[in-house]
Amino acid sequence: MELTYSTLALTFAIFALACYIQTNTGFAFALIVMSLGGAFNVLPLSVLAYSVSFLSLVNSTTALRGALQHVDRQLLGWMLVSCIPGAIFGVWLLDSLSTHSQDGLRIAFGITIILCGLLMLQKPQPLEQRSSNGVVVGTGTIAGITGGLFAAFGPPIAYLAYRQPLPIKTILTTLLAVFWATAVLRIAIVSSMSDVPADVFWLIAAGVPWIVVCTWLSKRFTPPIRELTLRRGAMGLLMLSGLSVLLAGLKGLLQL
Repeated sequence: MELTYSTLALTFAIFALACYIQTNTGFAFALIVMSLGGAFNVLPLSVLAYSVSFLSLVNSTTALRGALQHVDRQLLGWMLVSCIPGAIFGVWLLDSLSTHSQDGLRIAFGITIILCGLLMLQKPQPLEQRSSNGVVVGTGTIAGITGGLFAAFGPPIAYLAYRQPLPIKTILTTLLAVFWATAVLRIAIVSSMSDVPADVFWLIAAGVPWIVVCTWLSKRFTPPIRELTLRRGAMGLLMLSGLSVLLAGLKGLLQL
């Protein structure tokens, strides 16, 4: 892996955009970084996913400061319990595909991003009562698999959270808390199951202060558009990126 100036500049621009969207919608940091990074082929997907876990942790920590009292602890707890087995399986699958089929990995990633984009384009209709623990556990398991694979825990969790009869502040803060905890979880799983290139830590070290600044600016300068409009724009961008990665994977597979 070679970290050139052009690679770093493009990667940091993607980080900034992802920070802005996640801080103002409660999700999408990992999806934005992974999808655009994959579309532009700035770094290997496994490297991006590991970096995203660390930087999402920084983003969530900064955004959660002074807001922990708004976290819904019941929803947070059930989500985390169910994410663990799915995340372990997802990391194992990523390691297997990275070793044996890069094109297969791109195809799986492209399909995942497109499906996540389609899901997040839907406007969740609030429920009259909270979802059962079984529904939360099922959603958390699916999120664990996509999170283990591509550090993208967000879409299933965000869709379920936005359907709960809870104040929007509680939903946003709980989502950030979930992403903080799942980032810690994924870092621990990946570190114990595979070797991490040394250059990744240089990227993370340079990215941490950048993420802190971008998150602070994102909180200070909120978008002059509705949250739903921002979310739909982000999901449209994700789907185009996912399609690009999918087509690249199919092209590589057909040329074998």
